Amino acid sequence: MPKHSKLEKALTVFVVLLPLLAQYRSVIPGISLGEIALLPFAVAYFAISVTKGGDRRSFFGLYVIFAIVLLANTLAVICQPFCSFSNSASVLMRIVFYAALIFVARGRIDTVLLCRLLVLLAFANGFYTIMQFVS
Repeated sequence: MPKHSKLEKALTVFVVLLPLLAQYRSVIPGISLGEIALLPFAVAYFAISVTKGGDRRSFFGLYVIFAIVLLANTLAVICQPFCSFSNSASVLMRIVFYAALIFVARGRIDTVLLCRLLVLLAFANGFYTIMQFVS
């Protein structure tokens, strides 16, 4: 079992809390508080991946995802007469952000901590729901 750093454990906690934090807006329109919280991790891990210079072929999948999403979004804007460019750009930014996050965070999440936190969160949610039903 690999030893995980504090940064990786913090990333795991933020990934678990993402559904809760995604309910709140941030100061940037179209981006939730959870996405803002994950942005520093994405930037840090992307910088680490680039500076290590590892296998250049591992970036190919990310480039393909960017190209497909950009092509599909461009075709949707061109082909549909009532398509909103701002909504389309917002979706594009969100998909690119999550694709980059998945790319840079793969293998860096502490799965044992993730499972423990998810079980704890599920029990807390169940207890809260029962208390709401009883009262």
